Amino acid sequence: MDTISAVKLLVRHGMSCKKRYPYLYEFVLYRFESHFSDRGLASITSDEILSFLNQVTERAKQ
Repeated sequence: MDTISAVKLLVRHGMSCKKRYPYLYEFVLYRFESHFSDRGLASITSDEILSFLNQVTERAKQ
């Protein structure tokens, strides 16, 4: 599965969750999509995801 398809699937899932969660899903997933859009999901390592999440949370704190 490519990254763009996965993000779209997860955003649809997030819309069916509690009220607040869709916004959290969108915030992280759209950034994930723009960061990894040229890659397949299988090629993304856990270290890369951890680094990405650290960057997102640092930006959110500012």
